[in-house]
Amino acid sequence: MIIGCGGLSGYLIENMTRLSVSTITAVDADSFEPSNLNRQLLSTMPTLGRGKAQVAQERAKAVNPLVALRSVQALFDADSAP
Repeated sequence: MIIGCGGLSGYLIENMTRLSVSTITAVDADSFEPSNLNRQLLSTMPTLGRGKAQVAQERAKAVNPLVALRSVQALFDADSAP
């Protein structure tokens, strides 16, 4: 499980996908904003306004379709953890 799909996490998701980690759960409630473009791997002009977890799932599928990335578009906290 990776909590957050922004700065460091975007690179982790990319590398884990390329290493063929079979199952990844990516959790993030945020959407990409213009301020993310210069520092977040998954942030591009077409992904602006889109959910980070969903974009991560699409990227993983494009890079390595053998990896099952489950996206959870939610805030990770004590209530949502289970």
